[in-house]
Amino acid sequence: MTKKHSQRPAVRRGLPSIIVAAMIAVVCLVDLHGAEQQLPTFEGMDKLVHALMFAVLTLALAFDLRQTRWRRSAPGLLIPPAVYGALIEVLQATLTDVRSGDWLDWIADIAGALTAFGALLLYDRFRKHHPESDRRPYE
Repeated sequence: MTKKHSQRPAVRRGLPSIIVAAMIAVVCLVDLHGAEQQLPTFEGMDKLVHALMFAVLTLALAFDLRQTRWRRSAPGLLIPPAVYGALIEVLQATLTDVRSGDWLDWIADIAGALTAFGALLLYDRFRKHHPESDRRPYE
């Protein structure tokens, strides 16, 4: 761990994940006054949106953990989004009148996290076999 990185407060290091998690909470728990009804939809769009939101959360978490031992760890990158997805579904079922909890949404959340984790592993493998493309602007 670099000295510069270790001196940052933990909240600042986790800011991307916190922002994405807050945005997910707003989208999933707040009545958006029919905004989602004005968007074009198709069968399964809700599940796709859940998968995309949690893929972005997993990528934000990977960015936040990039200089720790958890940076490409399956438990470090998959358990927090899975737990958060379950929490969101429970909150939807118990705290809101406009939303309902759906375990299939939670499965879509996990699928999104797994997809992002797989993409990160493929990216690492590509970088390992193509060192000339090792440009990592985020570090």
